This record gives sequence, structure tokens and C-alpha cells, in this order.
Amino acid sequence: PGGHVWLPNPPFSGMTDDEWRRTKSCELWVQSRIRTIQHARAIADMNLESDEDDIGGGQDFVSFYAGLNETLYEEMLASGNLPYEEMEEEEEELKSEEAEGEEDATAGLAPASASLEEKYKDKIDQLVDMGFLDRTANLGALVETGGSVEQALSRLLG
Repeated sequence: PGGHVWLPNPPFSGMTDDEWRRTKSCELWVQSRIRTIQHARAIADMNLESDEDDIGGGQDFVSFYAGLNETLYEEMLASGNLPYEEMEEEEEELKSEEAEGEEDATAGLAPASASLEEKYKDKIDQLVDMGFLDRTANLGALVETGGSVEQALSRLLG
């Protein structure tokens, strides 16, 4: 699923392929959580040694993860008593946040694109007349170069 390369489910596992994938995903998630906790603690320790109150605005993130119980996650991993529900809830939250972000990012895209096409219409036509028939690529090159046909040509050629 999702571009991951999975090791085959060993015949002696006694699990279905879905159970095997779910277990391996959760094991990886727990290992990642342990590393995140370790890194957050290291950042928190560096932050205590520095004069800065907040490294890059991420102090809430660092405080949250540094406060988690690393041993609890290590015990889950060792015992096989994995936090499937916690992992799945976090995945759902991330998917929801990504969907909201995509909606926000594309909300004004069509009107902005249309107004840019109007703004650069003559220059796009000029590039089309020169043999550059992809109007979208022409628009992108013009936007990147602030409307310079010469610089847009360089981008399109290069």
C-alpha cells in the first residue's frame, strides 16, 4: 500500500497478509515514536543550555514529545502489545489535517490562475507564436520571471 515495499508475510507467522502489514506498520510507528521522543529530549536539553526560549517556534512540539514515556513504547514493542488504536487515530488526524490544508491551498487557485492568464495573455501568445505551445508552462515561466519573455524563454529551454 501507498508506495511501501513490504517484506512477504512468512508462512510461519500465522497471520493474514493484512494482519502482518498492520503489525509491521505499528511496530515501525512505535520505533518512530521512540526516536522522536529521544530527539525531542535532546532538543529540549540543548534549549535549556541556550539563551533562546524557543527554537524555531517548535517548543510545543518538543515539550509534548519530550514529556512522553519512552519506556512505555519500548515495552509495547518488546511485548508485542502494540498501540494499534493510537496509531490509527493519529493517522486519521494527519489525513484530516492534510485534506484541510489541500482545500486551503487550492481555494483561491483558479481565480488567481485566471487573472494571471489575463495579465500575461499577450506574452503567452508571443511564446506560443515562437513555438512554445504549452500555455500552462508558458504562464509558469512568466510568473517565475516576473513577466520577462526573455527569461521565460531561458526557463522553457533549460
